[in-house]
Amino acid sequence: MTEPVAEEVISQEATTATTGEQQNTETTQQTEFSVPESYKDKGWTQNIKSQDDVWKMLDNAQSQIGKKAVVPDFDKATPKEIDDYIAQLRPQDKAVYKFSDDMPAEQKTAYADMLHEIGIPAYQANKLIEKYQGMEAASVAKLYDKDEFMGELKKSFGNDYEKVAGETAKLLASNLNADDKAMLDKLPNPALGVIYRAVANLNKAYGASESSAAVNTPAQVQAINKEEQASKLRNDIYALSKRQHTAEEKQTLVDQLNALYVKG
Repeated sequence: MTEPVAEEVISQEATTATTGEQQNTETTQQTEFSVPESYKDKGWTQNIKSQDDVWKMLDNAQSQIGKKAVVPDFDKATPKEIDDYIAQLRPQDKAVYKFSDDMPAEQKTAYADMLHEIGIPAYQANKLIEKYQGMEAASVAKLYDKDEFMGELKKSFGNDYEKVAGETAKLLASNLNADDKAMLDKLPNPALGVIYRAVANLNKAYGASESSAAVNTPAQVQAINKEEQASKLRNDIYALSKRQHTAEEKQTLVDQLNALYVKG
């Protein structure tokens, strides 16, 4: 009965010795491991305390290969290296670029093509689009702002700009049809300012006034109208000779013709 007990004790002692050797070996490996001096200053070595840490780091790095784009030195990189880098950033579908609904389709296509060609990722591109469209909207709003327009008129006409602008607006309103007025309302401030200055200067040059239609008409236009009327009267007088007429009919036309020139 004593022999099996002895064998069991011997077996336990052997197992204990083996386990102790393994522990001593692992302890020795951990104690002996150290980061080489040439790598100690590298940031990525700070968390490496054992060979096991090294293998974990290598395994993680291997899994990341192909997923992370390495930014090349653009001053020294070859065209192919730059193209390969940009290809990693370029989205597969241009539809990822988001533009405002009111932007014309042609512009959307042109901008999307440009962003895709350059290789701008969707996130950065959409941030850029958002900023650009915000600036553009503010700029457009300024072009149609009423206060901005009145400021432009003040620069053009001085302190009397409100009076001049009012008179000009009345002249435009009285000489434009509904379609022209609607188009005028859609013009940006710079274009509208040109029209107001032109009309105001013509008004000033020809002495326009609301009380006299004759004064409202430039002298050249009055002369043209007078000649047209005179020509028509002469034709009417000549036409009388081709048909029966009374002396009174002819005299009436002659008096009208003479009246044109008497009025000057």
